[in-house]
Amino acid sequence: MRNRFAKERNRFALLKTWGMSLIFFGGVVLLCWQGLGQADSGAAAEKLEAARKAVARAAVHCYALEGEYPPDLAYLRDHYGLRLDRNFVYHYEGFASNIMPDITVLPKNGPLTEER
Repeated sequence: MRNRFAKERNRFALLKTWGMSLIFFGGVVLLCWQGLGQADSGAAAEKLEAARKAVARAAVHCYALEGEYPPDLAYLRDHYGLRLDRNFVYHYEGFASNIMPDITVLPKNGPLTEER
């Protein structure tokens, strides 16, 4: 006679339970990895924008004190203490001394992309 209260051991049930747990854990790890990658690219974009704003702020500060925009980045570095990050390439093009110069900052390692 069979015991109705004893749990039958099924090998496939145990494999199914562990397999589903491993798949769920792998999915959580994958989502965390993707989130960290997106946070890293967002931080890089913010750092790039901060570098551009620092150059623009120094140029406006120079304009406020001297009445004209600086001729180049070396002038800002020498007279206003601007520190340039070596991980970026800076393009500073002034048209006239009373018109805000065109300031572009790009990463040295290539274009900044939103997807990884």
